[in-house]
Amino acid sequence: MYSSIFFLFFSLSICNELDENILVQIKDRKITKNEFIKRSEYTIRPNYLKGQNNIEKKIILNSLIAEKLMAIEIEESYLSNKYTNNFIEGYKEQLMRESFLENEIYNSIIIDSLELNNYFNNISNHYNVQFLSIKDSDLSSIVDSLLENGKEFHEICENFLNLDKIPNRKINFFEEPDPFIIESIFFNPLSKNQVVGPIKTKDKKKLYLKVLGWETNPPITISEKTKLWSDVKDKLYILKRILAYDDFTSTLMKNQKMEIFEKPFLDFLNFYYEKYFNSVNNKKMLNWDSSLVNEKMLNIDLDEQFLVVNDEKYTVGDIQKLIEKHPLVFRKDQISRSEFPMHLKYAIADLLRDEKITSITYLEKYDEKHHIKKDVSILRDAIMFKLHLKTYLEGKNISNDDFNENYENVINDHLNKYYDNLIEKYNNEIKINYSLLKDIKLTGIDLYAYKKGYPYPFVVPDFPIITNKFELNFGVEINIP
Repeated sequence: MYSSIFFLFFSLSICNELDENILVQIKDRKITKNEFIKRSEYTIRPNYLKGQNNIEKKIILNSLIAEKLMAIEIEESYLSNKYTNNFIEGYKEQLMRESFLENEIYNSIIIDSLELNNYFNNISNHYNVQFLSIKDSDLSSIVDSLLENGKEFHEICENFLNLDKIPNRKINFFEEPDPFIIESIFFNPLSKNQVVGPIKTKDKKKLYLKVLGWETNPPITISEKTKLWSDVKDKLYILKRILAYDDFTSTLMKNQKMEIFEKPFLDFLNFYYEKYFNSVNNKKMLNWDSSLVNEKMLNIDLDEQFLVVNDEKYTVGDIQKLIEKHPLVFRKDQISRSEFPMHLKYAIADLLRDEKITSITYLEKYDEKHHIKKDVSILRDAIMFKLHLKTYLEGKNISNDDFNENYENVINDHLNKYYDNLIEKYNNEIKINYSLLKDIKLTGIDLYAYKKGYPYPFVVPDFPIITNKFELNFGVEINIP
């Protein structure tokens, strides 16, 4: 079980263009300091690696070296697999989109100090409110008119909308995800019984709020105030990223009209409906295994026309090819059965939007950027390692379930010896920067870093469970520049 899941709302690459602190070099493979830290800290380590001392660091390094060696061992005989290639291609294109948006959209975001101060003065209030959320534009116009003519909020709810009970909720600055609600509630001070709205929310509804009261928990000490200031700034930055992204994509997709044909959509719907409500999709969000992108659609005509965007036609097969490298991402974590058709359409629209952004990134040659190539190579080696390990275990008649349940026994009985053989074979080609390893500091926190809302939400591949050896009595010691 994960002790902690760390949600990342923005790009977090394994490596970056400035990180060339090379810890290990094996042939053309490099393990950098940055990669070592992220592979150690942003995924769950096995039970024998929960500490943070020098022994653990050496076992981690041995594990990463073993992963590279096992990838090198099979790369020449590695037969390309369609779904593995789609997985790697899709991951690469996700990195390209992230990097493009970071450079072209998010880097221009500025947090104004006056704006920050306004929020800082109000965010300690946790509001208790009654609310109305209205999707129908005609109905919202009636509510607007009634409020303008002096009708009380409770009268509108009870006498005009015939509500038995007025819904209520609490609004906390750090828990509320909608930037429009945040601005309406926390930018200026509110008073008791004040009615706020209409607020045009991110989900295209109109929201009306009546303030019943609030609880206040202001910072007291200088350190509390300093931390809160920093936290508010970080939250505002995230909200501005959301707004900047929405502005960019709304411009990009302006005048793009999508028409989905009913019969193939129903076939498509039945397929994904079953998958979603069997929780396969939810499990995929926390697993990076390439086999999970194999979304074969049985008994569906792949040549049938599925949708049209303006004059561009897509068959079922066209959409399926896109999904094979870009698994569908749903906008909500929990979707009811009645909502599912609408949210499947949203997911398909988001898929086409991302494909349009991807085409821009290729024109801008983001596929040639060093940090993207590096991250893709890390993933490719991790996949080849998994394939090699699977083949090795099958040769020992060890099932995947048996390995997961008893991996320490398998390591002690089989894998340590196999790693020793690889070390002996590649000994003269392994270069290690021991002084750099000594400087690395680790935490003992169990953490799974996770990018919410991405087709590939993992930040790093799974930690390679292959050896518990800590001896580093091999290779060439060198200070690699």
